[in-house]
Amino acid sequence: MKNKSKFLIYFLLLLFGCTTDRATYVVDQIGDEGIIIKNWHVVGPFESNDDEIGLETNYLPNFDKEENIGYDQLKKLAGQPAEIGDTIIVDFNKIFYIKDDDSPHAVAYAGCIIKSSRSQTLKLNFSSDDGSKIWLNQKHIFTDERGSAIYPYHNYIDLPLEQGENFLLVKVANTGGGWAMFAAIEKESKENIRRHKRNFELQFGNVFLSENIIENDTLSLSGGIPEHTYKLEVLGVQNLVFDITPNQNINIGNLPDGFYKTVLYTPTDTFTNRIYKTKDFTRDFERLITNVQSLPHGMENENVKALLHRYNILMKPGNLPKEWFLIRNWDRRMLFVFDNLEKEYALMSNQSKEGDDAGTLLKSYRSKIDDGSQYYTLHVPENYDKNVPIPLVIEVSTIMKWFPSQVETNRFANIDLIDNFADMANKYNMIVAEPGNRTVDKPNYNNIDVTDLWETINDIKKAYNIDTTRLFLRGACRAGYEALKMAVKYPDKFAAIAIVAPEIIPDDKSEENIWQHANNPLNFLKNIQSMPFLNIHSVLDTHSPISSSDRLNKLVTKAGLTHFSYRKLYTEFNTFYSAEYMDEMFHFFSESPRLKQPLSVKFSTDQLKYNRSFWIEINHIVANKTANIEARLEGNSLFINHTNIVSYTVDLSNLPYDGNTPLTIYDNGEKVPLNKTHHSKVTLPIDFVSNGKSYKNTRIEGPFAHIFHNAFIVVQGTSGTPEESTKINDVIEKLNTDWQYRYYTDFRIKPDTVLTEEDLANFNLILVGSTNSNQVIKKMIADLPITVDNESISIGNETMQGQNLGYYLIYPNPSNHQRYVAVLGSNNPRTFNIWPERNNVTVFQDVSDFGWYDYKIWDNASPSKNRSGYFNEQWE
Repeated sequence: MKNKSKFLIYFLLLLFGCTTDRATYVVDQIGDEGIIIKNWHVVGPFESNDDEIGLETNYLPNFDKEENIGYDQLKKLAGQPAEIGDTIIVDFNKIFYIKDDDSPHAVAYAGCIIKSSRSQTLKLNFSSDDGSKIWLNQKHIFTDERGSAIYPYHNYIDLPLEQGENFLLVKVANTGGGWAMFAAIEKESKENIRRHKRNFELQFGNVFLSENIIENDTLSLSGGIPEHTYKLEVLGVQNLVFDITPNQNINIGNLPDGFYKTVLYTPTDTFTNRIYKTKDFTRDFERLITNVQSLPHGMENENVKALLHRYNILMKPGNLPKEWFLIRNWDRRMLFVFDNLEKEYALMSNQSKEGDDAGTLLKSYRSKIDDGSQYYTLHVPENYDKNVPIPLVIEVSTIMKWFPSQVETNRFANIDLIDNFADMANKYNMIVAEPGNRTVDKPNYNNIDVTDLWETINDIKKAYNIDTTRLFLRGACRAGYEALKMAVKYPDKFAAIAIVAPEIIPDDKSEENIWQHANNPLNFLKNIQSMPFLNIHSVLDTHSPISSSDRLNKLVTKAGLTHFSYRKLYTEFNTFYSAEYMDEMFHFFSESPRLKQPLSVKFSTDQLKYNRSFWIEINHIVANKTANIEARLEGNSLFINHTNIVSYTVDLSNLPYDGNTPLTIYDNGEKVPLNKTHHSKVTLPIDFVSNGKSYKNTRIEGPFAHIFHNAFIVVQGTSGTPEESTKINDVIEKLNTDWQYRYYTDFRIKPDTVLTEEDLANFNLILVGSTNSNQVIKKMIADLPITVDNESISIGNETMQGQNLGYYLIYPNPSNHQRYVAVLGSNNPRTFNIWPERNNVTVFQDVSDFGWYDYKIWDNASPSKNRSGYFNEQWE
């Protein structure tokens, strides 16, 4: 092609955002935030040939070589000024007033000045769509011919600056569609180098091969992988090593069928992947299922059920892929299930071998709450040694889109994220758990996920040697907020927390009622005063605005947290970037110290469900008040100050004091007399006695929603009139339908006539109906603080008049004070119904957002008319 220029539309000089005619950047005092280059002189567009990218052709008029042009000469290629607004992306289509659909096969040039008072080397954080070529001071420093979307740290280029003015010239080619670039000047840092390397890991690290299921005896590299001669190793019965380039095929027909580990060696990193070689993968899978079915009780195994459930989902006609990139991801998902099922079969048939307990595993257990199947993904490092305690990282669940099955959600379908966690597990020698998700479409307000989390951890501990001094919490977006809730509730269980782009809510604490206040972690930040805490957030985040973390930072400072790190990202413009900073967060965990018993404790709580911090345990609090306790050990003197606490215990077995020297305790300034009977625990006040009264405690405290945290049965009244029985059935069906939607299973339902002593001993009870329709209510009514008649309902200190009233109530079960009994009822069976807690919502639609109070009375004809309240600490 001749070296000539052709204008497609017009010749344009663009200088946007500048106060002068120079796009100049002074870098003498460049901060951690770097400098985003938004101001450029832009000339173009120049049409290029359809059969080339255009990077190797000079399109500048009157210049034999592109590098011969100077900054002043670029400026003289004059045109009309233009504006692009506040965006950080230089969009050439917008600059040239071109629609993306009409985007030409063309190139454009952009130039600016970088001014430095000394010689220094900085970094250019650069990305372009499509290919690009860069010169600095008329010297070529970079070329990238790949067409790609724009993303941060795509390229991380050395900028060897001279003293004075440095001319940066960029050429960006376009082959159609999007046409843009991003550039920022930064100081080199290990965090940014890690972020740049992370791009390759995320794009090719787990998919450097074009296929994972090999049915044609051929290996090849993924499309788009950078041009280079790589070393590829296939590890198995016999190890093979190849030199391989993009578009090259490697024959492995001489290898036996089965699993192989492949290793790709790049100039800077090593990546691993697993492949499965076979003649017919479908045949192999069907044969494996037949083998499992032949085992005694093979199909009853919870993990097998989970895997076959996932298999059946993948095999649905609507989930079978057609495009090549979808086929590869489908293969990866299916291979994950196949590998797991092989391991389960080997275990059940006594054929398991070393390493079968490692890798990425789909696990299942039965929830004690509702007996439903709960799933989680577990990533166990390849070198796991059961004789050595291993750290555990919990990836806290975020809100997921609803699917008919829990294992269809993104939690179990996002194979890229699953593989990323597997990489982190292997790199840092930590087990990573992704608990299943009961939070779909909207937040979960009743904290059922707290029970789910501990059941998941306990299920993991049955099979793995977990280091309980190194449990870590990680969460992104809304899950960051949920992780923070777990941390402040259990400050002595977790060694560190790391969150990215957290959605911190609510913004207006003045609107909180008691229940909402008790579950807002921002009210209890001092509980994690010494816990290592990392928060990463981009100032460019459009999904979860940076104001959320700025607000958290202010509250953290006010609470006096001593190990909080707030890392603002200034050039991260991806909408979601949790995976991009996963390595940094796991590195943070790896450097966090083990949990140890501290010399001082600060702890606040509104709920006795969460009543412990290290060697302090709160037994009873003043109802509806925030309990506060601060304790510090100085030598062998323990100083404790507290408010709104009726009784608490000091666990001497965990207190880091000299057990050979007498301990002195000062309780709110008063010296406590101790005697030799206080061996391992001291309960204060020393003379505290319950006088036979039933106090609220860590198991039985209310509100109504707390009944869903443990095993419960809904007891259906069956003894009333047909009309009342129909209404009772409607209410239970409404609750259960929503439970099915939110939690993917039914809850337990029993008629009142078949309740057993075993049920009373092991379950919380929700009694639905009245004394006329439910025999259990009739039996217990005399021991419950409620009076119901045709004209009114009285509970606790509240009385409401009306003939169409409904109510709920929670109370210690008179037959078993370690369990709840709750009642859902009315004084008019014809109008019996349940309503939402929020007055601005007119239809009951969320069981997770129901039961904020110990008791509530409402008018079924006008639900906004209601009375609610809480019992005191002695259930009065």
